[in-house]
Amino acid sequence: MSRRTAITDADYVIAFDGTEHRILPGGTVVYEDDTIVYVGPQYDGPVDETVCARGHVLIPGFIDVHSHLLTESLNKGYLEDVGSRKLGMSGLFEYFPAAGAPRTEEESSWVLRYALTQLLKSGCTTVLEIGGDTDNMIDIYGDMGIRAYVARPYRDAHWYTTNGHELLYEWDTESGKKSFREAIDFLERHSGRYNDRIRSFLAPGQVDTCTPDLLKETMAVRKDLGVPVQIHVSQSTPEWNEMMRRPGMTPVEWLGRQDFLGPDTILAHCVFLNHHSLVQYRDHDDLALIESTGSTVAHCPWVFARRGFQMESLGRYLRRGINVGIGTDTVPQDLMHEMRWAAVMGKNAETDTGCPTAAEVFDAATLGGARAIGRDDLGRIAEGARADLVLIDADTMDMRPLRDPVKNIIYSASSRAVSKVIVGGRVVVEGGRVKAVSESEIITRVQALAERVWSKVKDHDHAGRTIEEMSPMSYRMWQ
Repeated sequence: MSRRTAITDADYVIAFDGTEHRILPGGTVVYEDDTIVYVGPQYDGPVDETVCARGHVLIPGFIDVHSHLLTESLNKGYLEDVGSRKLGMSGLFEYFPAAGAPRTEEESSWVLRYALTQLLKSGCTTVLEIGGDTDNMIDIYGDMGIRAYVARPYRDAHWYTTNGHELLYEWDTESGKKSFREAIDFLERHSGRYNDRIRSFLAPGQVDTCTPDLLKETMAVRKDLGVPVQIHVSQSTPEWNEMMRRPGMTPVEWLGRQDFLGPDTILAHCVFLNHHSLVQYRDHDDLALIESTGSTVAHCPWVFARRGFQMESLGRYLRRGINVGIGTDTVPQDLMHEMRWAAVMGKNAETDTGCPTAAEVFDAATLGGARAIGRDDLGRIAEGARADLVLIDADTMDMRPLRDPVKNIIYSASSRAVSKVIVGGRVVVEGGRVKAVSESEIITRVQALAERVWSKVKDHDHAGRTIEEMSPMSYRMWQ
């Protein structure tokens, strides 16, 4: 039997008028089951439940277009302040593999709960996850209530280094084909589960680890299945140099030659494009190619900012007509945190306080993410959209004084201000707490697992270094 709920008297509602977000003071939103049926100043029809939102701001749920929930959480306290100086300051080729201690499915399930808890508490209602998810992990997404697009990654090659300054590739196309088939099988078995809150997409690993054949097969299957596809591209200077060495093209240009770009393609990161100050390749225009094909850029500012890099710049990409979504990628899995870094690093890159604006960043985290996955029913508060809603407590130090709710959310607030999160009409966060889990149990489990992983770093590092040697503590221990 259908159930109708009204959220009334919000200080402000960030509502969608069919074209853009608008600020609606004192607004009311009504949803029936999982669908919004009314947005406006007041509602006189019958409802089964009324939620008074006085002292709150009601916003659409955020969409995280790029995350690695199962692998990144245990890197906290390890990957900061360090990087491979001879490999472009990246942590990809030397530091990540060293943290690759095998985990049981049970251990991984607690890492997933940990990451999802952070995401939900930051107002994220939809996430695109690229990870080694098993069938049983899908039930965790379902039980915790988030809307998730989950993909199993595949690639033809794995990168490695034996000396810390040379990037090598181990190619195995048969393994790539096998992983591709497994990814398709995973997609077909799980898409549509949990009242269609669970879907999937295709995720060939990285531009430098995939053959043209694998990418062409991916696009053929993508067309048949009608799903998005996402690939890592232009995420490091070693990758740039490798692609210049092989085909003599920019990574984005090479993807274009494979007919891989398009409205259903999400390009993760796209930091080191031809115009970037660390590349300076003026004979090409990557931004023009991305814009002309309608591809989306998944912008994850924090993971690069903490290494001393930045996109150059978010405002420039947006004003060239490129669709951009916001992703978390690494810890913390916190969309509000990521949005602030997107705004501030963009301004620093342009030395312009108004580029990007708070509205442009908010759009990227909502409408941009929805556009990336072809969902005009997400990322907005409008009749016919999914009831994916977030209540921000306006009576907090972070949010008061309150004149412009969007500016306060981007520049001043944090996930502490998130009071209630609703996904598909179901309340999954209440009073700032995720209803489906015990945070204290998650913290205990993840701490124990992280300590085991840290103790095994020397077994996976090419030079046999301990974690203390690879990532020294900030201060010496008390003797």
